[in-house]
Amino acid sequence: MNILSEKSTFYSSKITYNQKSSLGPRVQNNLQFVWVKKGKIHLSINKKQIIIDKGEFIFLFPNRQEFFVFDEGTEHSWIDISSPNKLDHTEIEFKVMKASSFMHKCESLLGHKQSISCKEQSTQAFVHRAFICEAIDLLLERKKNPAYTLHVQKAIDYCKENLSAKLDSKILAQHAGLSPIYLSKLFNNELGLSCAKYILQLRCDEAEKLLLNTGISSAEIAFQCGFATPNHFSRIFSQQKGQSPGKYRKSHWGQ
Repeated sequence: MNILSEKSTFYSSKITYNQKSSLGPRVQNNLQFVWVKKGKIHLSINKKQIIIDKGEFIFLFPNRQEFFVFDEGTEHSWIDISSPNKLDHTEIEFKVMKASSFMHKCESLLGHKQSISCKEQSTQAFVHRAFICEAIDLLLERKKNPAYTLHVQKAIDYCKENLSAKLDSKILAQHAGLSPIYLSKLFNNELGLSCAKYILQLRCDEAEKLLLNTGISSAEIAFQCGFATPNHFSRIFSQQKGQSPGKYRKSHWGQ
């Protein structure tokens, strides 16, 4: 799905509703990303009813009639995306998804009430591109990947939401409601990885995104991704990606 091009521009902002409010009906011209940080949005798109809860996001496509009702205390961020590309919306329209930990970490770097060109070689342009691509990947992954069993999905969700905390098979098993041995068996059957290897892979993948799309230091990335020390992060990342974090960032930055 090729939503972005060099001619795309982003405009991001956020708003809080201190009392129950409504917006619309309206028809917008651009693609818009909406993410609920607090509260809940009741949304009607061409009379189709959708609820977006705290921590969830949706893409709103052009030329649709929309009507919003915001619960009291609702806070949401949005990014308006203008693009010359023809938007193939069938795979992600009306899909609501929970934001990833990567999106939570990047959100503070987006900036607000700024117009940014997609082709800019700036940190904010990199972050906007990575943020939108991550959201699209999440929606498409849910559609094309087979569903995991409930217990494995609970463990995966807990990992993603608590990446900076201590994680091991015992902790995951406790949150999944299974024994560590049985959960490890399910992980091997469904993911082809042990719990420990999955946790390391997830941490390295998250660290890779932060290295390439933010200016956060390697030491801070190590902390945010749950590595014991920066040296531990460097050693594991080098094993997984073939380069140290510093060399990986220098050789891939801006690609």
